[in-house]
Amino acid sequence: MAVQVKPLLSLTPIEVLPKFIKNLEDAAKFVKKLKETDPDIVSSAVNRSGSEDDHRMLHGGLIYLALTEPETRRTCLHDILLTSRDNLNYALSELTRLVAEAWPKMLQPVRKSMLAILAELIATRGANVDILVLHVFRRMPSGDLSSLNLWLIQSVLDLLIRNREWLEHEDRKPFLLPLAVYTFLRLIPDHLNGSPSSSSKGFDPAVSSTIATLFQRESNFVVETLRKDFDRCASIGRDLIRLLHPLSRTEPFQRLWNDIFNNISSLSNIHTSVNSVLDIATPQYFAQTLIPQDMEVWIRWMLRNVHCASGFPVRRYQEFFHKKFFSTQESLNLRVCLVRYIVNSFYPDNDMLASSLIPRWNVISWLISQCTCQTTCQSMKLALFFDWFFFKPNECIMNVEPAILAIANNLSSRFQPFGLVLVEYLTKTAANFCPALTERIAMSVRSGLEDMLRLGVIRSISPFLDILLRASPEIYRNFSSLIGPLVDSTLPIPSAIGPGCGSASTPIPVANEVGGGSGGGSTDDALAHSSALNLSAVNPSATGPPTDPRLRRHTLTSSTPKNGGPHSPPVLPPKPRPRSPSPDGCGRFSPPPIPYVDLSSSGVLSSADTKSQTPSTKPQKQSESKLQSSPLPSAVSPSVTPIREKLSALPNNFESFASPEYRIGPNSSGDSVQQRIDDLRRKFQFYQLRYLYKMKTDVDVNGLIGQFDGQIREDLENLASAAKAAGIFREAEAVIEETPASTPNSSSTDDAALTDMCEAMQGLIDSVLDDDFPDDLAVAGRIADIVCQLCLPLFDAAGGDWGSNGVANHRALATLLPSHLPITQEQIDASLASPVFVPLRNLCEMSRGNNKREILLLLLTEIQIRQPRIGYHLLYFLAVSTVNDEKMMAYRSFCASQENPNVVACLQRDMQLLADDNRFLFCYLLPTVWSVFSNDLANNTDFIRLIVGKIDPSQANYLVCEILRGHLNFFHRPNITDVLKASLDWTSMEQFFFWQLVNAHELPTKTFLPLISLVDGQKHPEACSHLLLLLQLEKPTNEVVRLLLSRGISNLNSTATSSTTDDLLSVTALHYWGCPGRLNAQRFAEILGSMINATVSGLRAAHDGEESASAAKKRNGVKSGSGLEHLSLLVSILTHLDCMRRKCRNIASEFSVYDVLFGATNLTVRFCCQ
Repeated sequence: MAVQVKPLLSLTPIEVLPKFIKNLEDAAKFVKKLKETDPDIVSSAVNRSGSEDDHRMLHGGLIYLALTEPETRRTCLHDILLTSRDNLNYALSELTRLVAEAWPKMLQPVRKSMLAILAELIATRGANVDILVLHVFRRMPSGDLSSLNLWLIQSVLDLLIRNREWLEHEDRKPFLLPLAVYTFLRLIPDHLNGSPSSSSKGFDPAVSSTIATLFQRESNFVVETLRKDFDRCASIGRDLIRLLHPLSRTEPFQRLWNDIFNNISSLSNIHTSVNSVLDIATPQYFAQTLIPQDMEVWIRWMLRNVHCASGFPVRRYQEFFHKKFFSTQESLNLRVCLVRYIVNSFYPDNDMLASSLIPRWNVISWLISQCTCQTTCQSMKLALFFDWFFFKPNECIMNVEPAILAIANNLSSRFQPFGLVLVEYLTKTAANFCPALTERIAMSVRSGLEDMLRLGVIRSISPFLDILLRASPEIYRNFSSLIGPLVDSTLPIPSAIGPGCGSASTPIPVANEVGGGSGGGSTDDALAHSSALNLSAVNPSATGPPTDPRLRRHTLTSSTPKNGGPHSPPVLPPKPRPRSPSPDGCGRFSPPPIPYVDLSSSGVLSSADTKSQTPSTKPQKQSESKLQSSPLPSAVSPSVTPIREKLSALPNNFESFASPEYRIGPNSSGDSVQQRIDDLRRKFQFYQLRYLYKMKTDVDVNGLIGQFDGQIREDLENLASAAKAAGIFREAEAVIEETPASTPNSSSTDDAALTDMCEAMQGLIDSVLDDDFPDDLAVAGRIADIVCQLCLPLFDAAGGDWGSNGVANHRALATLLPSHLPITQEQIDASLASPVFVPLRNLCEMSRGNNKREILLLLLTEIQIRQPRIGYHLLYFLAVSTVNDEKMMAYRSFCASQENPNVVACLQRDMQLLADDNRFLFCYLLPTVWSVFSNDLANNTDFIRLIVGKIDPSQANYLVCEILRGHLNFFHRPNITDVLKASLDWTSMEQFFFWQLVNAHELPTKTFLPLISLVDGQKHPEACSHLLLLLQLEKPTNEVVRLLLSRGISNLNSTATSSTTDDLLSVTALHYWGCPGRLNAQRFAEILGSMINATVSGLRAAHDGEESASAAKKRNGVKSGSGLEHLSLLVSILTHLDCMRRKCRNIASEFSVYDVLFGATNLTVRFCCQ
């Protein structure tokens, strides 16, 4: 007879028992059967000599029986304690899983047994039940006054009171005691009034008495615990004050509230004022317990899957969520917990922020607008703004982001009255929350607003203030008084702030500006008569993806839609990160001013006169340009038109005005000419880097180092000293002005100086990772400025006018990247000794789970902004070093941390710079880079054009060899039609190299067939010639012949003898195949004959169909469409053949099968035309 056990869950007929509970049930049957043969579980063979799985089955069965059979519970627990080999870890994990996943379906006797088991385990004082207690706390939801929930709260409270000594013991996990206080503080407001709402039907006085008693017991427990262990409970952070706030006028909390604010020393030995408690941000594991598990699953699903797009049933999800969780009057307090959970515990990742998914501020706005109780509405607003009221610089901005975005987006939409209510609450609560904290709150509001502007959460507060001024002047005055002299409210936030221009922070504009709004009257009246917020009516794309790694900390890694589909609101691309200008001017970057050309009417000055006047006029012109400089990007120069008129009258020997070092004379050798061309190219590249990438070369290193203190300053000074000793950095004061062509003085130093610089760089990286700043953009930017300036010559020793820097050390010159093929291992080892690779090596060697890795990525991102060459240095390091990163995940992380996280765009930029700097190294790295990123770069026309546009014949030969040896494959995907089409618009040399690379891949001819109908012999001679060479090696087929015959025939009817009027591709290919004596001539004739026969047959069928048609169609002269199609094809065939007969001599002079074809088809054409 089969062993039977009692059920654990109450399931409907259509519900399936979870698999892990089914396993426990089978284990219980196994234990019952075991007890029939061996009643003593401890001495049984299963316990003494069983496997690990047998032992786990034994414990699982005992747990199941202890839960379902109360009479045997003590015996089962005794057996579990005596047979445990893992300190009860497995038993506790199964109990925790049951509470977390199966509690709502548990039978009530099973729940009582669960709490009894928990009490027994606590009584042992050896079981680590902290996590189990945490999940039991989560099963006591706020806003639920049902009898079952009240029973659970009372039972847990009794359990904690009986075991208060165990709860307060120092050996417990540090979160358990504060969590118990936190849990009951969120539950007490439900029990504060002593009964459910008076409007509820079926009001039971007994319930009121029970709730009143429960409230008194909870309050005494919380107050006594706080007074006895305030320092431990203060780890809750500022949420402790928020939860005590609605209870502050009720005894016994009133006296506790007064002591916290006025006499905190009587409670704490650590905290001297309430400010130190408010400085502690509430840890996330507290906020995660605010809502039950099923609500957490639903709200996370909505935030990850529901889109604000037209046609998306957003309202349906709102109504379902509201009906499931907020259908009762007692659930109001649960709304407050949900708002706090969204603010503190759910951080969307970058993909979610850039998509059309519901943003957090939108959900919170909907929750507040749906609330009908004014007291609860105020508590929800406090939960939204509380982190902003006590914000500290460099705190997580994601806790403040929903508040400012809720205000900004609602003010700029049709829900402007709701936005005004939020601003009014912000200003009034900041002034009246606590008189002693008014100034502190005002400072926090300003700090939070500054951080949000700096990190790009909002672009500017100007539109925000304009709307407030138009809609409610009183709220505008209060808000302006609150934020104080934060910024000029009439001007947008500046796009770039350089050193010495005030604030060192750099705003990153990402979000949209707040739009305009209509005027309004009283905000409370307007809100009272306004409808509930609709999520689908608000554009969620007011914020772009965060550009600071701080905004991506502790985010959720989930698969979310990249965008909302064809009906989603447009998501603006991130704007370029502004670069800091030079210290000389605190405005925007402008192109270099057009030099003033003074050409007198008497003639042009001689070169000697020019040389004699240049030194004396140079300082004057420099001073004039400084006096006339303006922050606006306008060139300081005279009108361009007179200059052009004077330049047109220049003599033929105008090249004499060229700079002497770049002047090419008749006796110049080829090497000297090439050298000067290379110098000009580098000079141009230097200006491109300076004005396109805003690369700075005149950073005040000593001034920036003086802004630091502590270990970072010491490491920066060591790095600067090592750079001076290595001969790659000299202070500006010690440098005599030199011309761009002058060579820096060389000094003989040994390898120790460069080694010291690497050690100093490593020390700096360690200090940055260990510092507390931890990821401030301003600090990282100043460090990046110093590093880039000190290592500037190591990126390119001959890169142009580097100001005070130059490579004076021959050992440092050896550390530059290899610049010629072949590249040897000695060159690689010497180049990797450069200090440039120290931070890159640290990045590659750090594990992806290391929290410090984001700080290093932030620093490298700031370095990339100032020195864009760092990107291809990282590619080079990954390609040639021994670091185990075959997939180059370090480079992908480096790209993801930048403003534009597109890997392909980063590769395009870095390889473009590498090709401009070092084409040899570009070709050397190309096989490795392409093999790693082949899926990203597959059939990328821009990248392929970059390759063919930068190489020369020798490098093309190198790439062809790599392709033939199997080291490189540009076209691993068969469909390259898009690349072929795009190549038709490239230059001749680019197409020449492109077809060389294509031919090296031995692609099938069918790959090129779509190109036959696109090329033109006059416009695309390169493609035509390569197509002819490909067709020459192929046998004629019906498909290819049909494509050739279907090309345009407008020029083929000409009787001119010039070949320029022919369709060279089709005529030449057909002539080659059909020339008498060729290998495929007969095959070609058969293909043509079959095509002509099929066409004639089609014409005859069409003609017969017309004869059998109705008389009306005959009188109207209507012809069948198929007949016209066959006739068009036949005319095309005959036109091509006639052109071949007339213009191809070796066919026209000999009798062949074409004469028969011409005669037959001409008769057919005449017949069809008649």
